[in-house]
Amino acid sequence: MRLEKLVYDSRNLSNHLAIMEIIFDPQIFSLQKFGGISRYVSELAVSIFNLRQTGVEIFCPRYSSQYLKWVPASVFSNGQDVSEKRMWSYRRFFYTESNLTLYIRRLKQKQFDVTHHTYYWPLPDKLPVRARVTTIHDMIDEIVVPNPVKSRLKLRSVQQADHVICVSNYTRSLLLDLYNVSPEKVSVVYLGKPEIKREGIRWAIKERPYILFVGSRTGYKNFYRLLTAYTTSRNLKRDFRIVCFGGGPFTSDEMTIFIDLKIAQDDMVHLNGDDMLLHSVYRGAALFVYPSLCEGFGLPPLEAMALGTPVVCSNVTSIPEIVGGAGEYFEPVEIDSIRHAIENVLYSDIRRQELTKAGYKRAASFSWEKCASETLGIYRTII
Repeated sequence: MRLEKLVYDSRNLSNHLAIMEIIFDPQIFSLQKFGGISRYVSELAVSIFNLRQTGVEIFCPRYSSQYLKWVPASVFSNGQDVSEKRMWSYRRFFYTESNLTLYIRRLKQKQFDVTHHTYYWPLPDKLPVRARVTTIHDMIDEIVVPNPVKSRLKLRSVQQADHVICVSNYTRSLLLDLYNVSPEKVSVVYLGKPEIKREGIRWAIKERPYILFVGSRTGYKNFYRLLTAYTTSRNLKRDFRIVCFGGGPFTSDEMTIFIDLKIAQDDMVHLNGDDMLLHSVYRGAALFVYPSLCEGFGLPPLEAMALGTPVVCSNVTSIPEIVGGAGEYFEPVEIDSIRHAIENVLYSDIRRQELTKAGYKRAASFSWEKCASETLGIYRTII
């Protein structure tokens, strides 16, 4: 017993000597109510804290992100949810600016080893902290939907950082091609899969099989081509509906498109809700389709694989890197290719079973604990 006690005390001493203080800045939490980046930061911060090797703080006095509601008080506390007050878009920018002012004041109150920036708003070149890290999630603003202002802010954030994390090799390669950044300064750390809660699942739609689409439907998400592929297949229109989760209610422009494509109102369903409902919708889907033209990582296919939903997806950018051999691929700009891929899976029990099995195996290689451990390793190399 005494030897075991000595070993235990030695480990505690080692951990104590290795402790770092880490702070995540407030930017993304006042800009997003729901979204991939705010989810990433929340999951990462909690997972790093759970490793019990560091002090971790998310600092955000006024927030919109609903993910912060499940972050333990040991990581995030004393914030005010202003999501219901955000009636106009300018308010979120006001909250972001005021949060950043208070964040800089917080850095002067306590010595932090690492600050991890959560977005690209302008910050001073020098902050009272030992090291700065930023995560780049995609290069959409540089190659798909040009946004010079945001691109300049992103570049500045990269230049200010002591190290840059990219969420895929595809994103890293684009970053190195477009920005004058040393390769040694940029690492790849994959995101984790969702925590699967098997109790209390609420099955959303049972009366008719459905194809599932998750997230934003605008621009490069390529939703219109999916609709066109759906309408050019008599079998798909007869046998399946399309369920869209998140991304906001259908707009008047989308309603017009439905009419033009002769898609009946009963064929299109929009849902919104919490993760429990989302997981339920994944589980109930005949397949999940991801027609995006460009992604820096793409969490929805990973969520689908982890929940046993067959994945049919684009064969471009980072998507094959994440999905691997667990997806049925198509050319996202070719309507026939999209339609054939969906039909190949929906009308083959064997293929659906193959994709489900492969999806479980592929998703098992992604975890938030692994993401946290690799990120913590990066922190240690720069302080």
